[in-house]
Amino acid sequence: MTHTPVQHVPNPVYVRPPSNGVSTASLVLGIIGALIAFIPVLGLFGAFLGVVAIGLAIAGLVLAGKRGAGKGKSIAGLVLGIA
Repeated sequence: MTHTPVQHVPNPVYVRPPSNGVSTASLVLGIIGALIAFIPVLGLFGAFLGVVAIGLAIAGLVLAGKRGAGKGKSIAGLVLGIA
């Protein structure tokens, strides 16, 4: 009786890509602020959300330099916050 050698195949390792929650928050607040800014009564609240989006976008850009993820979302949040 001949025995064939058994090959052990390692299990695949799933690695989550790096994420940047601050940049996602800046993008969401920038979108909401830009939409609310066109409503006459709520315009100042939209401007406030835009300022918060700008601050989060700057923090997101700093974190994107360290983590390497979320730079595009931060830039989009910055642009929408300024708009």
